Amino acid sequence: MDERLKLFIGRTGVVAMGIIAYVLAIHAEGVYNLVKDASSFGSAEIFVVLMFGLFTKFGQSRSAVGALLSGAIVWFVSHYLLKFPLSYIIAVGASLLSYIALAATERFLLHTQIGTGTGGGGHSPIARGQGEYVGGRGRGRVSVRKRRNEYVKNEISFCTNHLGYPGWKQYSS
Repeated sequence: MDERLKLFIGRTGVVAMGIIAYVLAIHAEGVYNLVKDASSFGSAEIFVVLMFGLFTKFGQSRSAVGALLSGAIVWFVSHYLLKFPLSYIIAVGASLLSYIALAATERFLLHTQIGTGTGGGGHSPIARGQGEYVGGRGRGRVSVRKRRNEYVKNEISFCTNHLGYPGWKQYSS
């Protein structure tokens, strides 16, 4: 991403958040309610992500981001628009469900990608050997089989080292 675009996004975000904070402050019933809303807005989602991150190896960054976003959106809608009294609990539940769903999807896609699970399709296109020969620079042509073997080896070592699937160590060389 271009540096000017990053700067523009950052500045626009600061202005937008300032306007949102101003509107919330104008319509608040007091400082106590502002502090209560601010603490409950983020803590429902962070609690779920923190508990999964500390005590399990289930899920990755996408499931954490999805849980944060879904919990924040559900809390905002249930608290401000629908006026539910238990909006915090609803946000925790939504965050928990989205984290589990996204983490299961990530695991399913990972198994499908390297062909070691029950995911529909088995191997990825590279692992199936589909495609053509790829020309190398100065070292001749690299076959699809060589690309496939390198791909599977890298995926297995990543899963073994970073995701904690010890049963896959037998497949890595």
